[in-house]
Amino acid sequence: MEDRIFYSALLSSPATVTVSIGGKSQQGTWQWEPDGGIGIYHGSVPFGSSVGDVVVTLSRSGSQIAQVKGSSITTSCKNGIENWNAWVGSDAASKTISATPKLALYEQKCINGTGANNFEGICNFACEYGYCPIGACLCQLQGKPKPTPKATGKMGYPLAGEDASYSGLCAFDCPLGYCPDNACGTTSAPLSTPTVSDFLPPACIAGTGEGNLEGLCSFACNLGYCPIAACKCTKQGALNPLPPKKNVIGHVAAGLDETIYGGLCAFTCEYGYCPEGACYAVNVTGSGPGSGIVYVDPVIFVTPSPVIGCFPPCTLIIPPSTMPSPTTIHFPTYHTTFSVGSSSFGYVVPSPGRYL
Repeated sequence: MEDRIFYSALLSSPATVTVSIGGKSQQGTWQWEPDGGIGIYHGSVPFGSSVGDVVVTLSRSGSQIAQVKGSSITTSCKNGIENWNAWVGSDAASKTISATPKLALYEQKCINGTGANNFEGICNFACEYGYCPIGACLCQLQGKPKPTPKATGKMGYPLAGEDASYSGLCAFDCPLGYCPDNACGTTSAPLSTPTVSDFLPPACIAGTGEGNLEGLCSFACNLGYCPIAACKCTKQGALNPLPPKKNVIGHVAAGLDETIYGGLCAFTCEYGYCPEGACYAVNVTGSGPGSGIVYVDPVIFVTPSPVIGCFPPCTLIIPPSTMPSPTTIHFPTYHTTFSVGSSSFGYVVPSPGRYL
């Protein structure tokens, strides 16, 4: 989640990119350029606190090639909903240029790559020589790889306690002179069986918050759930395994902000931490104090077929929303039963009934 504007261009040669936000222009840069100059260029610029219309212009030798007028950056959210979907647009040059890379796609190999956690360094090194195993490494650029030097180093193995996911990269890197001591060694050692994938990106493994949030954030962030509106992540690393789930649903204690505590209580109570004063738990069988007042998130207005519910006694508070036109809302039939009795005869007859 970065406050940046990203752009890509299929070009036959380098070009200049300019990004205007609210009428203020800045020179863009290319973070990735295709090998040989023919292909897809990628870049981005930060927008910080700037607001207004976004215009991305591509030019070469002072002449405009293409221009995209994007959605405006604003600090107000429609219907109070913050939409994290990216706005995407495109444009094409009026003049067609024919250009062919020196190597066809099937002849190109990875020449730049990276990986998560300990795989970053060993993937950076190996991918430059065309060895960039899918899964362990993420290839970021293709082209003609560097010539592989003669192997003069010792055979490489994963460090003791690591797992076989490192075997291929250590065996490739170490003989070529790159054998980082945080991932590889030169002697064979007992390996482990991972509980989570080695290839996941760095996750939050520690965090904190203010007041009642301190304990909730400490517990939740340790397990990779660290919502930015409530908690501050203080450490990243390999994702910690989750503890066994409890047969409960967590709810926010009375008087606390549902938008801040709701997700945290739902997560922490489910995994065994439900601090009194901040949260309370309801068994999935329905026993407990009930959900009380439940404020429904406005996201239901943009969610296909939303489902809401609570444990009685409870009250669902639907967020306000203005319908674009007169709208008829159809409630489903509610089935119940009622009893009819007579004091003179002393018996009760159940009778089915339906109420709207």
